Amino acid sequence: MDILEPLNDRASLEITGFNAKSQMFWTGRTFFLKADRLNMDVASVEPDFQGKGLGKQLAANCFCLAGSMDLKQVTVTTIGRGNYVWARAGFLPSLKWWIKLRKKVTAYLPKIEGVNADQADLIDTILADGEVKGVWALADFEGPVRVPTPEGLQEVSLGSALLYHSDASWHGTIELAEPHADAEQLERFRNYVRFWG
Repeated sequence: MDILEPLNDRASLEITGFNAKSQMFWTGRTFFLKADRLNMDVASVEPDFQGKGLGKQLAANCFCLAGSMDLKQVTVTTIGRGNYVWARAGFLPSLKWWIKLRKKVTAYLPKIEGVNADQADLIDTILADGEVKGVWALADFEGPVRVPTPEGLQEVSLGSALLYHSDASWHGTIELAEPHADAEQLERFRNYVRFWG
């Protein structure tokens, strides 16, 4: 379904991908024309196609599209696994969203099993800081920990536990144009999706 709203200077596009046998993914893009912004709407990769880099290709496509249109930023509202994935990909929350995210992570931290004292101290330091790039530090935590799920304890990375399993949704941005573009942020995105265009 494509939606064009000229009065709101907004256009939306939904894309469904198929191979010869079945649907592979669904994703959407919303262009905010006056704001020079492209929002990556919900992306869903079918279970049989997950873990094969398709989500990263969809993200890289969005980045290329924004660049080809000379848009100034790409935004995303994270939900579910995206809370973790988009932080690893370099998106940064606004200060308002960072404050909300920190509250969610702080409340969830006691439920995570296997966090050692050094990790707990570092997490506390990151959460106490007002620097939004702290979301990257949380996402980058490795090491297996256990989180409660309806099926019992599940082993995941500490970064996934902190952001995905805590249900810490947030709104994030990658700035593409000067003077707001951040070289570290762009490099993080390119490294994550393995894209250098």
